[in-house]
Amino acid sequence: MSSGVKNYMMTSEIPKPVNPIRLKDPLVEDLGVPAASVSAVHFPGAIPEKYTHLRLDLENAQFTGELGTQLRSAAEAGFPEKGWLLLTTHAPFDEVAIASMRRALWPAFHVVRVYRLKNQQYVDRLDPDGWQKLNKQFPSTWSGSAIAAQRRGALFAPDAVAKKFDKNAAGWSGDPKSPLYAHHRWMRRLVAELAEPKQGERALDAGCGAGWVGIEAAKLGAKVCSFDPSPEMGKHVAENAGAEKVQIEFRTGFVEKPPFGPPAGEAPFSLVLNSGVVSFAPDSKAYLAALDACVAPGGRLVIGDLNPQSRGMRKRQAERPVLPLREMNALQRAEVISLLEGLGYTITARRYYQLTDPTPQLMHFCANNLGGLGCGWLLSRNQKAASHDSDDAAGFDSWLLRATKRG
Repeated sequence: MSSGVKNYMMTSEIPKPVNPIRLKDPLVEDLGVPAASVSAVHFPGAIPEKYTHLRLDLENAQFTGELGTQLRSAAEAGFPEKGWLLLTTHAPFDEVAIASMRRALWPAFHVVRVYRLKNQQYVDRLDPDGWQKLNKQFPSTWSGSAIAAQRRGALFAPDAVAKKFDKNAAGWSGDPKSPLYAHHRWMRRLVAELAEPKQGERALDAGCGAGWVGIEAAKLGAKVCSFDPSPEMGKHVAENAGAEKVQIEFRTGFVEKPPFGPPAGEAPFSLVLNSGVVSFAPDSKAYLAALDACVAPGGRLVIGDLNPQSRGMRKRQAERPVLPLREMNALQRAEVISLLEGLGYTITARRYYQLTDPTPQLMHFCANNLGGLGCGWLLSRNQKAASHDSDDAAGFDSWLLRATKRG
């Protein structure tokens, strides 16, 4: 008969430790690299001689331009070409402070994305496409902010550029249903009209995107060849040229090694068009020299791009934590004039176009909130402002030049 008393046997066996559960780091996951490939350092501190990716923990330090300069100097020398630089701090997310850090890291590093973190909440990521919540990953285990940057050179690598343009090719054609489409077409037509193509003239649209500049030149009588790094762009060139009833010959290639003209064993062109591309060039001198090789003696080069001196661009530089690579890399018009004159060109037209802040914001407001009401008036203001040579660098977001090569 049981007394109801339970007997327990003692043991001298030492309990085995339980391995702690380690949650994946949402930041490293978002970078798409193995956690083991990231070397973590408390900064200031000794940076390893060799590593694949580098994470610098700044503890509670706020991002500043001065700190960015220190970090750039400390990390630049031995940094791998395709590595990630991840900067983390427990300081609160501050857009202006991060913008200051972004400017200081350039041109050695380009800030690709930034993060806002709150303990036990999903991480918010900001990149040039906007905000996104990383809700497919673990929540953060700490609060603060972070910056993810890469070497400038890696982002300009040919395969990276081609992949980027393939991905975004459709957006370069423009949306005919949008109230902004007339403005989209006008900007391309302006470049072609400034070139003053002659009937039957051989013209090259170098870095053509969806082909609109070359198409406008063809409609004015030029016989146009075009190329772009993106094969996907070629499909849009064919489609857009067909819709406009003109013929464009397309090949795939980069300006630095063009698939037309002397580098391809062909004659140079009497007209070369190059719109919105030089800001994608890792080496502007080499880029312009390659363009020059495609221009026949006595021929014309029409080139345009973003204007980093405008009020709007300066404001974005001061306030935006993340900017597209080309905005960081944009050249002033005066720089390009100097380089072209050094190559033996005479500048025959100097334009600024696209009125700056607040005109673009007003156009988008009219398009998105007023069904397009007001877009036509704003476009007419842009057309009038760009109809003559100008030195108003602060007032426009883009510049345009026509240059004649010494015969």
